[in-house]
Amino acid sequence: MLQEQPRQDSFRWMILFMLFAATTINYLDRQILSILKPILDQELGWTDAQYGMIMSIFQASYAVGLTMFGWIIDKYGARMGFAISIIWWSVGALSHAFAVGAKSMGLSRVILGLGEGGNFPASIKTVTNWFSSGERVFATTLFNSGANVGALVAPATIPFIAAAWGWQSAFIAAGVLGFIWVIFWLRMPKNPRVKLAEESAALAQAEKEEVRASIPWRKLLAYRQSWSLILVRFLTDPIWWFFLF
Repeated sequence: MLQEQPRQDSFRWMILFMLFAATTINYLDRQILSILKPILDQELGWTDAQYGMIMSIFQASYAVGLTMFGWIIDKYGARMGFAISIIWWSVGALSHAFAVGAKSMGLSRVILGLGEGGNFPASIKTVTNWFSSGERVFATTLFNSGANVGALVAPATIPFIAAAWGWQSAFIAAGVLGFIWVIFWLRMPKNPRVKLAEESAALAQAEKEEVRASIPWRKLLAYRQSWSLILVRFLTDPIWWFFLF
């Protein structure tokens, strides 16, 4: 048990780093278009109204992707669901490089939005599988910090890549980065309760604490905490996405 614990902890930190990296890539990918907008205004000849519509289409696709990948991850697991998600959105990122106008760029954003919807459901599910209830808040804050890192890395790197190799190269680089992530992700242990010889006492306790029950939406919306979260997101998300786009 004592010998197995360090090995298990190293696996968990590696997996948490992978979640952080995926979230960073996720937010980097979605910002490239807004950073390159001055260049694309000339290249694609779109209007600001068309650009706004493209971003709205992305948001709608992202909302659909969240729901869709929630189902996929529950059915096939976080490991496979996350791989499908990032392959999907990496293909979407690459497709931006071949856009020739507002319509084709909009289609690329649909693909990207649908795929990126899997990031947070898969990350939360992975944290639930690998961390005890007392560790999950800390683990979640660590991987979620990748959103802020991605928001900082994108404007610091994308203009230089585009200036050196053309605007298409920024989208290609983002797509390739996602595929590299998948290679490492699929080499991670499939399940802490299968790959490891012994599980930690914390994970064993977490297994006992977990309550698996289907909660109807009507019951969920009866809680004041649910409406507190909905109200906060309603007030803050428009500002956050405004700055991203």
